[in-house]
Amino acid sequence: MPVRKMARSPSIVGGAEAVGEAVQKIGGRASDALQDAGAAARETLADAVEDVRDRMAAIEDALEEMTVDHPKTMLGLALAAGFALGLIYRASRGRA
Repeated sequence: MPVRKMARSPSIVGGAEAVGEAVQKIGGRASDALQDAGAAARETLADAVEDVRDRMAAIEDALEEMTVDHPKTMLGLALAAGFALGLIYRASRGRA
């Protein structure tokens, strides 16, 4: 059976070009939307990092103030925390 070549009609070619242009436009819009979303995510992350830094600075200031104002209390808390961690470590070594 002979193979027939399909003739390209102008309407098919024009339709294909129109579809190609539409795909390019959609791709451009999607790219712009992704860039906008990335910029918004970077801004949100920067705000969160700044907030964490501010909170850490506040905690550091509070600990420094407590240490200066109540050194014996802080020493007692450090000893208690060390003792508790030692007990936990000792108990975990017994199970292994």
